[in-house]
Amino acid sequence: NRLIENNLYLENEKNYDLILLKIWKDRLTDEHEISEVINDSEISEKFKKYFITKIIRNIDLKNINSDYFDFLIQNNKINSSIENIQRYFEFSSNKVNKNLVKFINENVIAINSKVEEKFYDELVNVNEISNEKYEQFFEEYDFGSYTKAHLVEDIEGEKLKILEDLEILELSKEMVVFLDEKGISYIKNNEKEVLQLLIENEDIILKNWQTIFEATEVSNVEKQKLFIERINELEFDVFKQLLEELEFDEGLLKVANQEKLYLRRKFDDTKINRTILEYLVSNNIITQEDLNSMWKKK
Repeated sequence: NRLIENNLYLENEKNYDLILLKIWKDRLTDEHEISEVINDSEISEKFKKYFITKIIRNIDLKNINSDYFDFLIQNNKINSSIENIQRYFEFSSNKVNKNLVKFINENVIAINSKVEEKFYDELVNVNEISNEKYEQFFEEYDFGSYTKAHLVEDIEGEKLKILEDLEILELSKEMVVFLDEKGISYIKNNEKEVLQLLIENEDIILKNWQTIFEATEVSNVEKQKLFIERINELEFDVFKQLLEELEFDEGLLKVANQEKLYLRRKFDDTKINRTILEYLVSNNIITQEDLNSMWKKK
């Protein structure tokens, strides 16, 4: 023991093993003893690192010299608690670095205490975290919604899907365009929000926006508004189908179908009627001259 305390021995694995197995065996299993060895300034760094690889129980970082945090987590020698994860996160300048990613992915994490918001703000863009662990953490998320500005361009689609399913994303104009580009399904359960964005922003182009017309949560009046605002994006067959389903003026449908005497139909000059009839002109169903003759006299 005196030789060890005064570092009067050769620094090699044979001597290390002799010390650990013959003299310090109990120190490999007792957390207090482990902490004392790691924190002892008289013991060489080389021996401490060898000692850490041989300890047979995991420890908490709370009372450990932070100089050894990296080595401890790299060798998976810390308890997989939220407290340890957050302590290491703060030690790493509030970054979810490679060591922490590997540790989280390889261990069973019990989220039994509150995770700090700043940890989530870093975790949200870490593609290297497994989807299973990513979802586990964000299921406990209890802060504000993430905007498009919070997300990096190369965030994985699987991560976005998890966030969208958990209703953590703020569905702004920028966000729905981003989700659309990533191929993430987001309209279901968000029909009203997406409908409003489509009505208010003519420049938004979304792939599957027409599924909103199938939503039972959206009123017919709201669907009619969407129909009128986005009419020029509709294929003619879809246009006719919706014209009937959304219960517009029956006379408009008769004109669209070119039914008997359809050119004799008369309509009030309203925004809805004008928009629909101008669509029919653009699709060569009626002429501009026909349209001019269809307005009721004032």
